Amino acid sequence: MKLTRANGGITCEMAEPPLSASGSLAPFGVVGLSHKSAPLDLRSTLGFTKEQIPELLDRARKAGLHECIILATCNRTELYFSGGSGLAAAELLADYAGMPVEVLREYLYERSCVCAACHLFRVTAGLDSALLGETEIVAQVKEAWSIADSHGMVGPMLDLLFKRAMEASKRIRTETDLCKSVVSTATLAVREAEAKAGMLDDKTVLLLGAGKIAERVAKEVAGKRTAKSLVVNRTREHAEKVAELMNAEARDFNELAVTLAKADVTFAAVGAGHAVIDTPLIDEVMALRANRPLVIVDLGVPPNVKVTNMPAGVTVIGLSELNSKSAVNNDTRHASVQPSLSILDQEIGRFGEALIERSASPTIKALMGLGESVRQRNLEWAKERLPDLDERHLRVIDELTRRTIIGLLESPIHNLKTDAAWNERRHLVERLFAIDGGE
Repeated sequence: MKLTRANGGITCEMAEPPLSASGSLAPFGVVGLSHKSAPLDLRSTLGFTKEQIPELLDRARKAGLHECIILATCNRTELYFSGGSGLAAAELLADYAGMPVEVLREYLYERSCVCAACHLFRVTAGLDSALLGETEIVAQVKEAWSIADSHGMVGPMLDLLFKRAMEASKRIRTETDLCKSVVSTATLAVREAEAKAGMLDDKTVLLLGAGKIAERVAKEVAGKRTAKSLVVNRTREHAEKVAELMNAEARDFNELAVTLAKADVTFAAVGAGHAVIDTPLIDEVMALRANRPLVIVDLGVPPNVKVTNMPAGVTVIGLSELNSKSAVNNDTRHASVQPSLSILDQEIGRFGEALIERSASPTIKALMGLGESVRQRNLEWAKERLPDLDERHLRVIDELTRRTIIGLLESPIHNLKTDAAWNERRHLVERLFAIDGGE
């Protein structure tokens, strides 16, 4: 397996075996879309909030996906699954989006087995992000894993996959400079807001939302000497918690129009599933602020802002624009890409070995059980014929027979753990020794 850079992206040079192929090394896969494969409006349609994911996990279970982890960020939506098909996963997304699966699949990437592992390892390392090397994705992957686990949708296969992906990401963060001096999306949002509105030091800043993204923006704004900072969220308690991070004042959601009218800069990061700043609201706000300039940074997926005719003086900065700025910043970290890919190659190799060993484990256990059974029979045979042996001699004979069995089985066990044709070898060993290692 080899990871390489090509056409501005990173690809895996291993051919993908079919997910359901007999003897495939890793019966799991991923189906998803990202900023690289789909436009923002389509990504918005499949932008799940944390509260929506449990329902989708239930649908995945009913669709025959035995294990499923849903990774949903502002730039990607991905279903990692085991015990099901890529088509079932694609149909699940298409059904949610309300569109034919044939149409949606034009924007989806579908990877299986080792190539699916390569993809997750790249994603978790920040190598597939709009902002190269960004570290926010690590917390998002952890959260997706945790939510699925709490709903009983994480089994041994995906648990191993995500555990190894996190380990690979940690190595890259500590052994390379890929993630050093990374400008986060929240930092970029504040920078772009200041580029449009001027320094925030004398501005009234409104933060709309109280989720993870809002918290990151709050920490960025906290370093500015704003004239006033405000936080609005549907749940007042959540707004107050975020307000503490930036020494701000929490406001009720029903005060949004009045609060928005007072703001010079607004960061909108609400995971509402629909626009919260629409045409009627913006018209009301502009009437209250007498056309005073307003800058809105829209960090929502789907977008928090949807206005038919944007009034003069209102500037909206969306995720697409921030992603474009991220691409420029990526250039400074490209020197760390190749060392990172070398680490991922090593970690994918370790993951493959772990899969082979795990899959061969039932056969190895059965083989060892057979060997121990033969050993015990022969020990009893020897004891019956040599009744006068003392304890010391019995221990020597016991150790001799144990060493003999281990020596005989060492080679087949080693090959079962490491051979690339492990499945073929497994069935051969089971036939030769008349054991049942299961499927």
